[in-house]
Amino acid sequence: MRRWSIILLVAMLFLLAGAAQAQSAVEFESLTAMLWPEYDQPEMLVIYRITLSDATGLPAQIDLRIPRAAGEPFNVAVEEDDGKLYTLSYTSQVDGDWTVLSMTTPNPKLQIEYYDPGLTKSGDRREYQFRWAGDVAVKRMSVEVQQPLTASELQVAPDMGTWSTGTDGLQYYTEEVGSVSAGTPVTIKVSYTKSDDTLSMPSQSALQPSQPIGPSTSQQRIQGTLPLILGGVGLALIIGGGLWYWLIARKRQAEPERARHASPGRLKEKDELDIYCHQCGKRAGSDDVFCRTCGTRLRRG
Repeated sequence: MRRWSIILLVAMLFLLAGAAQAQSAVEFESLTAMLWPEYDQPEMLVIYRITLSDATGLPAQIDLRIPRAAGEPFNVAVEEDDGKLYTLSYTSQVDGDWTVLSMTTPNPKLQIEYYDPGLTKSGDRREYQFRWAGDVAVKRMSVEVQQPLTASELQVAPDMGTWSTGTDGLQYYTEEVGSVSAGTPVTIKVSYTKSDDTLSMPSQSALQPSQPIGPSTSQQRIQGTLPLILGGVGLALIIGGGLWYWLIARKRQAEPERARHASPGRLKEKDELDIYCHQCGKRAGSDDVFCRTCGTRLRRG
């Protein structure tokens, strides 16, 4: 029983390792990098809208870098089945000029937002350089630049996109970058003229999750299932250990019982070796021919 318990544990470890390996290959079906300068703060608001590819297993572990100067992200959220955004837990670690965000998403759609103070001002001219670090392979990448309110002469390099007017009345420049392999950085330079510090949406905040901070429904399902799985494994180990202990105890109890059953045979064999005189009843030695007491010839067989 102990051997089967060990085999069960080893099998579970292999399954967990296989699942982790299967989920390690993360790929983005699409990534839209939205650059909104001086939107509701005098910095560059960067928004990542991400959709994982169908080949990426869920839940998926994702590591993304954002500029270290941006500090902690303003928002990390996952889109649930109801189409709303829910705050997603993450951890961060500084790596040189970058901050690495690590998160596990139960769903394929994510949104990450941060404010980058890298927007520089020189007189009326504003400049900013966006850099996608290439942490994950992307099938379709696009960049959207919002022209700030009261701004003019917005330029994007490389210039390969088109202009359109959004429902908010602001002008948007969209550039289709295309497929980007993992490890390949993408750099976009943005510049424009603006003579004042008026924000585009001073009374609004960035695109926050539509629900209060708290675990999402998928996270709740995962958190609710995990204790059941761990409890089941623990119960199986307890039952296995109990059965093994019971079998060992039963084996030990059976040994004296076998000894007791074997004793009469040994006594009988010993008795068959004893010889008694048929005349006087006295015990004789195994090698005696005549009784040592009365001298009668002993009968054998």
